[in-house]
Parts: sequence; structure tokens; C-alpha cells
Amino acid sequence: MIQIEKTEIHGWETAIRGMRNSWESWAKSDSGWCMGDSDPDLCAGCKWLEANFGYCTHPALLKEEIDGQFCVGEEDFALMVKLANAGPDHGKFLRMITVTADILAPLYWWKEFDTYKVGTVANSCSTMHKIHAKEFTLDDFSHEHLRDEAAETLKTIIRALNCCREMHTETGRKEDWWQMIQLLPSSYNQRRTVMLNYAVLRNIHKARKSHKLDEWREFCAWAETLPYGKELIAGNNRTPPPNDHLTLDELQDMEFGDWVWVQALNLASDADIVTGYYRKMDGYRPEDAFYFGYPEWAQYADYGKTWTTYRRKPKEDTHGMD
Repeated sequence: MIQIEKTEIHGWETAIRGMRNSWESWAKSDSGWCMGDSDPDLCAGCKWLEANFGYCTHPALLKEEIDGQFCVGEEDFALMVKLANAGPDHGKFLRMITVTADILAPLYWWKEFDTYKVGTVANSCSTMHKIHAKEFTLDDFSHEHLRDEAAETLKTIIRALNCCREMHTETGRKEDWWQMIQLLPSSYNQRRTVMLNYAVLRNIHKARKSHKLDEWREFCAWAETLPYGKELIAGNNRTPPPNDHLTLDELQDMEFGDWVWVQALNLASDADIVTGYYRKMDGYRPEDAFYFGYPEWAQYADYGKTWTTYRRKPKEDTHGMD
């Protein structure tokens, strides 16, 4: 068995900035910190507001909150995938995206994990100092694959360990401590707090995703659940969903707060529709008009004539390698 919890990811901003150093293409970066989702007053100075009269234009398709408030943009994400798939030299920015987590796993799994020495750090619960701190129970060991007779053998070992523990607790003799240390099965579950990075996780995933140990397969599945793990760690290419313009029914069925790309076709007679990303807002007569900030609304009666919408900005999917 393996349990992974308290996962934290750091370093996206640094990794993206460093990724663009070689060609000094920082101006092309479209990632950044988002602080205005709950309080628009915090949006002052946001680079996505400049061209859209103070309303958020951050792309919705790949917007994913990381480190609490960091958003990776479409352009940066496409370049990250391309460089990561080009090999470890081009993808060295992955080493700057660090992951920390608490992992509870059996000693037989930790023995294999310890082969990854570069780019990993671990602090473990100490069997040397704390092996006698509590009574041993069956749940302290990975035993999900044991047959009945093998499970009975493990229970016998647990009773022997507890006997040695009681003697050590009473006498403090090191000889009794040695009995626990050398009798402890490799199925004993140990907790460690580990630090890795996306480059290490990518190497582990490639080598261990089909491993015979359940723990490795579950570990690789966890790695894929990290932000952009399927693309940057597992190496799976994301197929963008279709981006045909929305029908009027599809647009009206959108939930309040959903993002959409509004494309001006002509100037409306009663409002200047500015092309950009907008969030659907609640309005006075939502059955008649689409409310999204500036301009405050657009009439559904003019849909397809003066304006239309897409799920994301329509553009070619080409990105140069930096």
C-alpha cells in the first residue's frame, strides 16, 4: 500500500522565466499571478487588463490555479510541452518545479525509491529512535496481497515484536531493541516527507508506470494528477477540444462566471463590442442579452451579425522552440 498526502507544488514562475532565458523571449510569456478572482480591486497592474478596459482577459482554456494563485498561459504551456518532449537538455526547466509530499509506504518500496538520489530529498520517521514508541499492529504493515497462512505468519511476527518492545520498554536493554530492528519485516510502512521535481517525476514515470509493484503504479498515477502532469510528466499530448464558434443555444446555456472569447464582427449600433475574453455575468434581462462587463451587454438578436463567441481565442496552434 501507499498513501500520498499534503502535496505542494512550487516554482512555476521561476521555471517559466528560466525557460525563456535562452532566446530572451520573456515578453511572450502569458503566465502570471491572479489575485482578482474574488476581489477585482486587486487587479491593478495586471498585464491582461491593458487591452481590455480593466476587465480580465486571461485565457480560460488552460487557466489552472497553481500555488494557490498562479496561472499558466496557453503560450507558455505549449512551449513547456514542446521543450519537455524534446529531451532532458531542453526540458531542464522541469527541475525548477518542485513537489513536496508526505508518503507512507512499505520499506520494500522505499528501498527502490532510494535509487533516485539526484533531485530528491527525504526526511523519514526514524525506526532507530521510535520503533518502540507504540505497539505494533497489523495495519502498520502492507499485507493486502497475503494469503491466509502468510497473514498468520505476519501476525506471529507482530506478537514477537510486541514482546521485544515490552521488554525493551521495561528494561531499556539494547539487546531487546536489536530484536525489533532485525526482526522487522520489509512490509513495515514508513512515513517520509519527500521533495522531488517534475524532471525526476518524468524519469520515474517512464521507468515505473508499468512496474509489478502496485505502489509504483499508484505513485505514477498520482504524478499524473499534478498540475499538467499528464503532459509534462507522463508525456501525453493534450488534444485541444474543438473550437467552432458557439451556437446561440450553447452560449445561453453557459453558467454565470464561465469564460468565453467574444469576437466582434461589426460595430453594434448601441455598443462597441471589444474582442477579448469575458466572463458571463448576471444581468437585468439575461434572456435577451449576454452580459459580460465592458461593453456591458450584447443583444442576442445581433448574434452572428455583429458579434459571435468561441470557447477560446481562435488562432493557429504554432509555437517556435525557444
